[in-house]
Amino acid sequence: MSMSQDIRPSIFSTALFGVAGIINFAPLIGIVSPTRLSKLYGLPLEQADSNLLLLLRHRAALFGIVGGIILYAAFHVPSRSLATVAGFSSMLSFMALAISTKSLNRHLTRVLWVDVIGCLSLATAQIV
Repeated sequence: MSMSQDIRPSIFSTALFGVAGIINFAPLIGIVSPTRLSKLYGLPLEQADSNLLLLLRHRAALFGIVGGIILYAAFHVPSRSLATVAGFSSMLSFMALAISTKSLNRHLTRVLWVDVIGCLSLATAQIV
């Protein structure tokens, strides 16, 4: 096998990185408006404090960055280790915080389970 074939990603691992990337990239839509953030998290944010909205919009921007890195790594194998660390750090930290929270609304419970899928996608992509 030539060197280029050794680092060529499989279609399956590329798809798994794509799934994790889309999961992380999707919340970027929240940067647009409080209404989008409300729909994402199931919280009444239309009349929320501007500082809280700034923090949530910044959170959406960070998700866009992490998702972009993971999507880039789907097609650029040398970036996969960094993308995996970024994705796991983001999703596992939310999962730990969510699990330690006494009650989550249904929207945040959905986010928790979507992050589980994202972590499983990244983990599986590392072994295929």
